[in-house]
Amino acid sequence: MATGDDLKLMAIVRRILLEEGSEVTPDDLDIDGSSLGPIGAWIAQPHAALGGSTLMEAYRAGASEDIIRSAVRSALESGTAPRHLPLAMSAQAQQLCCLCGAAPASTRDHVPPRGFFKGSTAGLQLITVPACQLCNNGASVDDEEMRIYLAMEAGKPTVEAAAMWDQGALKSLKRRQALQGQIGRTAAEVKDPATGEERLAFMIPADVVHRVMSRIARGLHFHHLGQPLPASVPAKVDKAENGTDLQAGDLALLNHGAVGGTAFRYAWGVDQDGVSGLWVLQFHAGPTYYVQTGMNAQGQGGIS
Repeated sequence: MATGDDLKLMAIVRRILLEEGSEVTPDDLDIDGSSLGPIGAWIAQPHAALGGSTLMEAYRAGASEDIIRSAVRSALESGTAPRHLPLAMSAQAQQLCCLCGAAPASTRDHVPPRGFFKGSTAGLQLITVPACQLCNNGASVDDEEMRIYLAMEAGKPTVEAAAMWDQGALKSLKRRQALQGQIGRTAAEVKDPATGEERLAFMIPADVVHRVMSRIARGLHFHHLGQPLPASVPAKVDKAENGTDLQAGDLALLNHGAVGGTAFRYAWGVDQDGVSGLWVLQFHAGPTYYVQTGMNAQGQGGIS
């Protein structure tokens, strides 16, 4: 039976394989509840780059994504990693997972995650996109953690923001003692340059931010353009100033959307190549992120 850690690591490894040029077929991602498929078997094998440990053992021991990526690259170079012929894109693009573009879509995933909208969701036009089981279930831990960070950063400026903290993030944080310790070790009082008031600041893991925000951008890309953004197309995530005015300056020239009023607002634009784009994601009128894709994602910087 696939555990949460299994699914999360498989999602990470699959993304790394695709980014490194290894073509992954649906058969590699076959999960029927009792079998994890070829990739699942591969992460359970010893890896020389990890001193004989398996990827799963290293991941559970706290190995960073950079360490996992290095081990995957080493396996690719030695020819021991899954590498297959390119997967032909189905003419029915909506039948493939829009988040990875590789596996058949067997579920619908909320973009942004449904957990970001607490309180009454009656009447809300939540966005859902076709997703495979791995992309959907494998992201749940990231989504829960990111919700905590967003809620802590946003505060309670609105009824919706208060509900996300009181009815969702706070309950999750109480269960996550390790995360409590992590936040406590990095927390510090800082002066807000905009208001001059003291506020609590803390470190947010860059890899979690990158995975969640780039996944939201990929889901929105499919929602608006009707085609998956290929996994080989890079994405770069940058933190913007909290409360960035999406209707000011050049951002006013972009397309705009919203879910749940101020709970989630976004601005977006995609170049004529269909993959190079900018997605500006804002949560509860506060935390804001830029996600650049394709040619726009080239160069230095970004949250990774």
